Amino acid sequence: MGRRRPNALQKTVDQGRRSARYRRSSGPGAAIRAARFTGKSDVNNLKERLEDLDKEGIDLQFIYPSFLLHVNAWPDGVLAMGVCRAYNTWLAEACSRAPDRLKAVGVVSLQDAQGAATELGRLRELEVNAVMINGTVGASDSTS
Repeated sequence: MGRRRPNALQKTVDQGRRSARYRRSSGPGAAIRAARFTGKSDVNNLKERLEDLDKEGIDLQFIYPSFLLHVNAWPDGVLAMGVCRAYNTWLAEACSRAPDRLKAVGVVSLQDAQGAATELGRLRELEVNAVMINGTVGASDSTS
């Protein structure tokens, strides 16, 4: 067997570039380039964040709560919902400073069903149009 030629993505990785761009030439979402954000800035440094997005050729970025992926495993659902609410408020405010470039993805705690329902309404008022909902609640799989 001969040595396989690396594909374009492998060449990009081999050259030390940290992301790959996927582009559509037409159709829904044509203006939005899906790419993994690799910049060093955070949402608190808006100028640097937007410069990084420009460098990567990213028109629009959805920011989701990666550090709260485990929120539905917390033993206190009311506390978890309070943390979600604080996070949602902070992120919505941060994204509102560049609404054409940054979109917030909210998060709710499914262990506090009433709080989650209330928060969904509040997210709509904050113009947050997406929410992350995990597939587990505590030790249970919510898909069954």
